Amino acid sequence: MAVFRCSEKLLGPSDQPSCKCVALQYLKLNPENDSVWIGLKLEGSCDPSSRQEHWLDGSDVDFHNWKEWEPNNLNCIEHSVYMDQTGGWYDFPDNESNPFICETKDIFYCPQHAT
Repeated sequence: MAVFRCSEKLLGPSDQPSCKCVALQYLKLNPENDSVWIGLKLEGSCDPSSRQEHWLDGSDVDFHNWKEWEPNNLNCIEHSVYMDQTGGWYDFPDNESNPFICETKDIFYCPQHAT
């Protein structure tokens, strides 16, 4: 799980414009990846309209950016939410491996006169 692999926390809903900007920049720089996990989980029945949503940090979901026809919970196994290169969201199976982005303090500094 991402929380255990990061030294800090997943980049998430507390600063959504920055989150989207960082995620889209990552996807642009890493074209082999077409999406990132955004830390949003979906739980409940197979009916996509009745599922409960929650951010991993426990905060409320107060906005959405679903792609057309999403979330669809295909085969009743899509419980994670990813963002693609357009910034759109879609649900995806938990058993898939995709990148995620962690929020950390500014700990890396560029040495003076570095090129």
